[in-house]
Amino acid sequence: LRQTYHNWNWWVLDDSSDDNTSVRDTLTGFNDFRINIIKNVSFHGSIGYNKHMIASVCDGDFLVEIDHDDELTDNCLEKIWKAWKKYPDADFFYSHTFEEVDGHLLDYGDYFALGLGTHETFNINGVPQMVCTTPDVNALSTRHIVALPNHVRCWRKDFYHKIGGHNTELSVLDDMDILIRTFLNGKMCKINDVLYIQHEGTQKNGGRGSTTQTYRMGEIWRVGVILKHRYDKEIHQRLIDLGVEDVCWKEDEERSDLYCNPQGLVSLNYTYDE
Repeated sequence: LRQTYHNWNWWVLDDSSDDNTSVRDTLTGFNDFRINIIKNVSFHGSIGYNKHMIASVCDGDFLVEIDHDDELTDNCLEKIWKAWKKYPDADFFYSHTFEEVDGHLLDYGDYFALGLGTHETFNINGVPQMVCTTPDVNALSTRHIVALPNHVRCWRKDFYHKIGGHNTELSVLDDMDILIRTFLNGKMCKINDVLYIQHEGTQKNGGRGSTTQTYRMGEIWRVGVILKHRYDKEIHQRLIDLGVEDVCWKEDEERSDLYCNPQGLVSLNYTYDE
């Protein structure tokens, strides 16, 4: 409700297993016609299935995803709208993310995002915060979830459905799968600002947070390897079609190397900087 851009509709999917409670109960008092809540007929639990389902009922021209425990910055939707006005042929928009544990930066160290990440200070709702930045889209970053575009993520709705939406079969890394397909089929725009606050819970697991993501890390890494092999050659061909050298490709082994020398990487996204 604090968004500086007002032409939005918010669709909420209640996937609770408790039939006696509802998201609607937590939104009592927010009688805003733009808020729409639907209830799963059965508790499904698969994030890929749930995102695909809620996206299928959304109206509007763009889809902006937000997880149940996170926040959009107050200017998030306005910045996306301005970026689209500048790059109307873009199919997907993304930004930097402030990931926090107990109110403090979740710091991935010096060598994060396959060595492509940096640390910068951004004003987030008027408060300066140090942020681990999201890399540009390039031959290396497209091949691993740690370097692919983090939140905020926004698709043109027609493009989202054209590429099949979120994979309903994936309970983890649905984001990696759809982001790779987004790169393979469309144009991407990076908004050089923090538009999303990702809450990672409390200080557990060595300070890495207490969310479901933390507890399912083993499965995330397993599926990540599968997806990397699944799309590796398609990413390579896409780079060739774009006229860009695939500096990660090992021709003799017909696969990419995530630990390649990143010199010569070319940015493959628009950049919106206000």
